[in-house]
Order: sequence, then C-alpha cells, then structure tokens
Amino acid sequence: MKSRPTLQTSRLILRPFELADAPEVKKLAGAREITSVEFFGRKAVRK
Repeated sequence: MKSRPTLQTSRLILRPFELADAPEVKKLAGAREITSVEFFGRKAVRK
C-alpha cells in the first residue's frame, strides 16, 4: 500500500490518521461546535 504524504504549511499540518489519534477524534466527534458544521456523515445534506 502506498503511503500518503504529510502536507505542511506555516499554519497547518495534514497527515494520515494514526491509531493514536482515535481518542482525540472520538472526543471531537461528540463536540457540538464541531458536529454542527460537519460536511459528512448522518447530518450531511445531499443535493
């Protein structure tokens, strides 16, 4: 499997998810201020 690159700017780092990220992702998934603006999942609007 080909690995994905890490993309980095002065303000942002995008990298593939790691297993160690799971607890933080779970916490954010339950945060109302995050889920109110999600563009995927059950709340997504299909056009």
